[in-house]
Amino acid sequence: MQNALNLLEEHSHAGMWTLNWVTRELWWSNGTFRLHGLTPGEITPTLETAIEFYTEDSRSQIRAAVAEAVESGKEWSLRLKLRRADGLVIEVMAAGRPVIQDGQVQTLSGVIFDVDAIESERLSRHTTEERLRMLTWNSPDGLVMTDAETRIILANPSFCATLGYQEAELVGEMTTVELTPAEDRAISAEYRRKLWHGELDRCVHEKRYRKRDGSYVWMEVAMTLLHDDHGQPLHFLSQYHETTARRQYEEEIFEAKELAQVTLASIADGVIRTDLNGVITYCNEAAARMVDAPVEELVGRPFSSVIRLCNPAGEPLHTDPLEVTLQSGELNRIPAFTRLRTFADDLRPITDSISPLRNLKGEIIGAVFVFQDASEAISFTEKLHFQANHDFLTGLPNRSAAEKVIESLLEEPDSEHRHHFLFFMDLDHFKVVNDTSGHAAGDLLVKSLAHQIRSVIRTSDFFARFGGDEFVLVLRNANYEAAHRSAERLLHAISNFEFIYQHHRYQITASLGITRIIGGPNSLDRLLTEADSACYLAKNQGRNRFRFYSSRDPRLSLIQEDMNWANKIRTAINEEQFELFHQQINSADGTLLGVECLIRLRDGENGYIFPDAFIPAAERMGLLTQIDRWVSRRALQLLTQSLHDASLAAEIGSYLSINLSSSTVADQEFSSWLLALMQHHPDICSRLRVEITETERINWTQDEIDFVNRLRALGARVMLDDFGMGYNSFDVLKRVRFDGIKLDRQVVRDINSDPVDRALAVASAAIARSMGLQLVAEGVETQADLSALLDLGIHHFQGYMFHRPKPFSSELVQPAPTTTLPPARWG
Repeated sequence: MQNALNLLEEHSHAGMWTLNWVTRELWWSNGTFRLHGLTPGEITPTLETAIEFYTEDSRSQIRAAVAEAVESGKEWSLRLKLRRADGLVIEVMAAGRPVIQDGQVQTLSGVIFDVDAIESERLSRHTTEERLRMLTWNSPDGLVMTDAETRIILANPSFCATLGYQEAELVGEMTTVELTPAEDRAISAEYRRKLWHGELDRCVHEKRYRKRDGSYVWMEVAMTLLHDDHGQPLHFLSQYHETTARRQYEEEIFEAKELAQVTLASIADGVIRTDLNGVITYCNEAAARMVDAPVEELVGRPFSSVIRLCNPAGEPLHTDPLEVTLQSGELNRIPAFTRLRTFADDLRPITDSISPLRNLKGEIIGAVFVFQDASEAISFTEKLHFQANHDFLTGLPNRSAAEKVIESLLEEPDSEHRHHFLFFMDLDHFKVVNDTSGHAAGDLLVKSLAHQIRSVIRTSDFFARFGGDEFVLVLRNANYEAAHRSAERLLHAISNFEFIYQHHRYQITASLGITRIIGGPNSLDRLLTEADSACYLAKNQGRNRFRFYSSRDPRLSLIQEDMNWANKIRTAINEEQFELFHQQINSADGTLLGVECLIRLRDGENGYIFPDAFIPAAERMGLLTQIDRWVSRRALQLLTQSLHDASLAAEIGSYLSINLSSSTVADQEFSSWLLALMQHHPDICSRLRVEITETERINWTQDEIDFVNRLRALGARVMLDDFGMGYNSFDVLKRVRFDGIKLDRQVVRDINSDPVDRALAVASAAIARSMGLQLVAEGVETQADLSALLDLGIHHFQGYMFHRPKPFSSELVQPAPTTTLPPARWG
């Protein structure tokens, strides 16, 4: 048959072609190659290379015909000029037609005749049956010619192979009706009737055919009617394209779509899909419930009219997150604690993300908005916020709350007749209780005594636990005599309190330091120092007494210890007696990620003094900023040196972390100095991390927020330290953009034994994930700690289990002890 087809193509000067419009694969018969002046298989034809063989005028005709066929399904027959590979230009007749399924063109097929050759040789016309038989023999689609009774008189190899028959078993032996299941025969019979009576020129339908092995295949059938020279109906000519795989794929797609629809209808997350114009094309039931409107009222509406996003105060957001996503093509998250204004005009807290939706070409065709109701999470956050401002053991306000009250009183105008007093109370010999009966007894004592004290103070007084066995009392609207009487009443109530624990009796007393709340430079820190100093004086004079602070009281020289520490600190800074240690931050398998700088004070023959010994005095004496400046300068020197010191670079890892106190963050002179230093050394900024201790007092002015933002803009990453033990964790996260948080070691220590600490760890991990923050767990010492943290999805760790603090191995090239270098360098 192949030889016969080649022979006929040669004699008829014709060639066939088939173009798969989906894959753009173009097939040429041997005759088509010869017609183009090529040997069969000499090139791999494509649509564009085929068009290039034609003259310029002919090319435009072909492109227009193909476009119209794809657009409207129209067939074409054109007389064109073709330039063969040998340069000869010939006139050809090119005919083609599309095969359409479900409204989409699947293939284009056609034939090309060499008109010049046909006319010059004046060949006798072949019958329609013979020409079609030869021209269609090598088509990849099945081709069958039948008579009026559907008996097969021609079947090409493709059709035979698809059904598994030999040509001799079909031609003259079988009808297409016999190959068709009974339930599919009626549709074909109706189409044949309409073709025979001229009601249709052609028809396309899909049905099953029985293979030789008894199985069935789906075929798309394009059928037309051939006529004789007198225009009378002669034969049916059908083109067959197997669609079994496509139908199976469509069924799988349908099942997947059904599964997706059921899943989206079942999940608690709201899901809304939009088109490129921001019009909602899909909305699941969860989204409709959260918006407080039926699904049918949402689909077809603009996204902005349905999803109205506001800040917690109910003010609309300044930017449209959907518009940002459609323009940028990137995933976009709305700010934390955003509210959704529902159709009932309620404000519902949500968390969400908006992702672009793309087609197979990667073009953006819309977006998907996924959001969750965060009402319970916000409620839990508010509970945690309460806990962050109150002492867990006693239920009293904590240090942060006390400082806020004191600062609010400092802002009031001074009055001659109306004063406020700060009481600083420290229990006497509290350590004896802990040492003899354990910390559980100490906790019970603090809790019981707090209840006792609250019963004897005025309702207008503010009473808070400052930490450990330290309490503060703010006496409002009183004079010195009233303060004196309150102190006596307070000491009397405490001394009459008898604490019994496991047959042990303890007589409790306390020492009080009192100072008047008066504004001035560093007012809060100064007042706390004054009250603490007066309390210290009361303890030194025998305990169970109170003392008013007076700058003229010579007995306050007993607080010289703090002054001594202050002198030691200043000397250490000026004479380079401080030294930087480091502790690694690792992944679970021990891989080094980075290190945190830790300060030590060299103490001659006694080795090193740990920061716990001198940092409290430094804080009271206002020296923390100077220490932070020393540490920051040394850390940046280490990073710079690591650029050309491979050993030091390996010891540091990816980053070097420093700690800044709240007073340092609030110091504008320090912030200007550090930012100038970083700008002068831009090549190290990306390896610097700044940890801000969350348990310290930070009011977060706009200047402090700007400082954090400028640090991040220069490439540094800013972490919120000791997260979970502070007083304003969640307020800080609302107002300040951090890159990560560090879970406090106290939470990690009791994560497997204390449900509160575990809840804090779970909440911290959830908040970190939702806000895209890196979470580092401090104080990891045991495998049990590590396992619990890994279960929470935490992957960055710091603690003795991985590494103990030690000095840097590489020697730092230190500057001269007198630091007189300009700010832009290391001064």
